[in-house]
Amino acid sequence: MKVKALFFHVGFLDLVCDALFHLRLAESSDDSYAINRHSRASISACSLSLECLSNALIKYLDASEHFYADIERLPPISKIEAFLRIAGVGFEIDRGNNRTQKMKELIQVRNQFVHPKESKISTEVGMPEDGNENWIIPMSLEGIHYKELAIPKCSLFWSADSALKVIQSTFDFYQALFSNIEKNHKDALRMTMNRLEFKNVCAPNTFNEFDAEIAKAKGLKVEFLIRLCSNGE
Repeated sequence: MKVKALFFHVGFLDLVCDALFHLRLAESSDDSYAINRHSRASISACSLSLECLSNALIKYLDASEHFYADIERLPPISKIEAFLRIAGVGFEIDRGNNRTQKMKELIQVRNQFVHPKESKISTEVGMPEDGNENWIIPMSLEGIHYKELAIPKCSLFWSADSALKVIQSTFDFYQALFSNIEKNHKDALRMTMNRLEFKNVCAPNTFNEFDAEIAKAKGLKVEFLIRLCSNGE
């Protein structure tokens, strides 16, 4: 016997675990090229997870398609704020809070990836050196930093430490947000998970690989992830 059902792939946990996975690889590598690439992937996953979360939460609201079309135009922080207010969670985002300011910068990081532009970086060059097939031009590069995230604005300079700072900031924001949503609208958190729906049943879905990746995270605020995954089992 088979029953018609729908599987919803949200992608929030996928992105969060991607961020952890690539941070782990960046920290374990001794190759500067690999470190930078894994750091870029980790930070990119964090920035996309914030947008993914905001889209998932507004889907919880019982509203018209016209409402969703209008609210889709808002930036991620505003979407989350709209959810909190309309759902009556009883928690407001403090725009002046350092935690929120970091997320606003993370959105800038996301925009930089979606709309890449060239970066002009002041430098000083030394005398060219003969590198046999190619000339080597010694130069020193130093980029400017985001004020709150304290990472370089140019991804060329990102390191494992940059990825760690972004994950710490992102998880700190999520920890505060999820703990408050849990108090009054715990069922809303199911919207952030992949899930199977049939008839009147909603079955959140997770994977053993997610659990394993979260378990490997040391020194990070992953309590909200552990609780979220436990609700999906």
